[in-house]
Amino acid sequence: MARRGVAAGSLLIEERDWRPEDLKGAAIAVADLHTQEEAAAFKAAGVAAGVIVNTVDKGATCDFYFGTVVSRSPLMIGATTDGTAPILGQAVRRAIELAAPEWLGPWLTWARDVRPEVKRRLAPGAQRRAFWEAFTERAMSAPLDEAGKQDILSHIENLAAAPRERGGVLRLIAPAHVDALTLGAVKRLQAADLIIEARGAATAARAFYRREATRLTVGASGCAGEIAAADVEATISDAVAAGRRVVLLQAPEG
Repeated sequence: MARRGVAAGSLLIEERDWRPEDLKGAAIAVADLHTQEEAAAFKAAGVAAGVIVNTVDKGATCDFYFGTVVSRSPLMIGATTDGTAPILGQAVRRAIELAAPEWLGPWLTWARDVRPEVKRRLAPGAQRRAFWEAFTERAMSAPLDEAGKQDILSHIENLAAAPRERGGVLRLIAPAHVDALTLGAVKRLQAADLIIEARGAATAARAFYRREATRLTVGASGCAGEIAAADVEATISDAVAAGRRVVLLQAPEG
């Protein structure tokens, strides 16, 4: 048993079996027990004491689970399998650890400092998105240093001075599975301001839509979020002229 010691921040270790009275006054209780019956008894003791419990690898008697956490503070990424497959959870953590460089923390902290300048100098929409795309690419590729900061600040100046970009349109046959999407198509989907789904278009690509993007479905019911087939081309033309990025997802022919 491990109990809070008298001195702040200390622990008292007692090598013995647990007793129900051990749970009284606790905030949480954790036990690695041999059988489901022992776990059920520990759970019952927790209920009686008003304490939430975790019985390691015995999910049926757990009130909470210990997820796996990847920290790139201030970025925190958590994953849990609800106690059903902890080894799988650890594998997911390793994959995230490999994908998220260890140096992201300083970049994210500096992002707080540079954000007011971005909001002051760059227009909402395409300009700001272009900046944050460049910021992200730099942050994922190398640790933050003074040269990196100067490059990013120069990018703000260049974007602010550049003429407003015209929008664009990507006409894409919607794939049945996301694995069929090219990297370029994924980037265009993630950057799109307006996404129009034709009748019969597969929905797998929705995993890459931006939350802020406007999504319309071609239909004739007049419901919210629908667009008539006859209005699609005019809507695309107006959006592109306004500098918006459009993706039209089409169904395969035949």
